[in-house]
Amino acid sequence: MKTYSKKLIILVFVIGILFLFYSNQMKPQKAYKIICITKIMDETNGFWNSIMDGANLAASEFGVELSISGPDVEEDYIKQNQLIEEAIKQKPDAIVLAAADYEKTNESAKKIVENGIKLVLIDCEVKDDIADTTISTDNYKAGIRMGAVMKRLLQNEDQIGIISFVKGTSSAIDREAGIRMGLSDDQDRIAEIVYCDSDYDKAEQQTKEMLQKNPKITVLAGLNQYSSVGAGKAVKELGLGGTVKIIGFDNAREQIKYLEEGIYEAIVIQKSFNMGYLGVESAVKLIKGERVEKEIDSGSTLITKDNMYSSLNQKLLFPFE
Repeated sequence: MKTYSKKLIILVFVIGILFLFYSNQMKPQKAYKIICITKIMDETNGFWNSIMDGANLAASEFGVELSISGPDVEEDYIKQNQLIEEAIKQKPDAIVLAAADYEKTNESAKKIVENGIKLVLIDCEVKDDIADTTISTDNYKAGIRMGAVMKRLLQNEDQIGIISFVKGTSSAIDREAGIRMGLSDDQDRIAEIVYCDSDYDKAEQQTKEMLQKNPKITVLAGLNQYSSVGAGKAVKELGLGGTVKIIGFDNAREQIKYLEEGIYEAIVIQKSFNMGYLGVESAVKLIKGERVEKEIDSGSTLITKDNMYSSLNQKLLFPFE
């Protein structure tokens, strides 16, 4: 009888444990809260819109509560720092950040980590090695590809002009350094570097002034969508297509058109959708305590008029068609 009672007690105990376990499993899990802060909110910018599309898809797949914000202009690190401060006060599980400035965003980014919030950097880095992971294009490698193409285009005493975007961002620094490496012994042919502050009109005006001031410049590099589109528009309006050759960055509609028309020799396409998706996916893994690589290359491809019609490159050029 005693043996029977003991067995009954054990059975009841086991059933109780199983009930508690399955009850907890049945309870709705609290959604992770992730805040994504970009460098700019601009409906005309395919790169940032694609990043947000990737982030939103990942948030939907992983059941994440995601909010996205950013300054109205890309160089406004002050506004971005304010957004970071506001995000920290909301106590999210993770912040996905595209730093507006390598140095001037650094202190604000450090506060994220100091408050026990997981930090995922996308597109750009900050000065201190504080992020749990960084997901970006290998901008140095992309710059080397651009520089190698530019080197092949140079003849006799040709010179080079570079239209960059926001001075001090890690992506701009790395792309320029990569171009210099790709040019190797021809890097001394870089006659001028200007910064358009990610403004189409400013990039166009700077390109026109550069070409009028120095007629030996026959090769141009635009280092992001704004600078590339502005440079393309300037060269087309000046009637210098085919004479002045452009290597661009990113794949806005205008850029694809310029590539087809021969205004561009080549463009480097970033896999921005991947960047946004991987940013949120990595944040979820970090929150769960899973291992994530310290640096993740989201990828890029150099596309020319000769290879732009391949099925693979068409998917990169027109990802949503």
